[in-house]
Amino acid sequence: MPYNPHSLKNLEGNYIKLESGVTSEVHRVRAARDVQEWFKAMSAEERGDLLSRVMSGQTAHSDQPPAQPAPTATAPDSDPLRDLEPGTVLRVTDTTLPSRLKNEMRWNAARYEALEAVLRGTQAVTLHRVNGKPVWRTDGGDTMRRETVGRLLGAGVLKIG
Repeated sequence: MPYNPHSLKNLEGNYIKLESGVTSEVHRVRAARDVQEWFKAMSAEERGDLLSRVMSGQTAHSDQPPAQPAPTATAPDSDPLRDLEPGTVLRVTDTTLPSRLKNEMRWNAARYEALEAVLRGTQAVTLHRVNGKPVWRTDGGDTMRRETVGRLLGAGVLKIG
């Protein structure tokens, strides 16, 4: 690609020769304002060292801002139902769904009423295997979707054991 030699005049004396295998790139960083200020104060070498440490799994240095507390909601990839064995029993601890859970599920009112009625009529939900697939059934024989059981477990409506 052709370039204008006059456009490079501003770079004279302001460049640093990079080592072999090292490149310089511009990236956007989306983070809180205090993190942005801390990041801006770092040199390019410090930023590169930080990213290298993160990539290699090394621990952070004390000059970094304090870590933000972990969110209270579970991470999307953490699944409390994944490792449960057939025969696992989840006990019903509450027959009324919390409004926070209703807001997350976004069902119509009739579905919530039906689910609360099922919870009132049962004391436990048990994991079974049917054709090699996990199936959750109440002690009344009603089947529940895995996602519903996971959300009820996360909201504290069901508990293991």
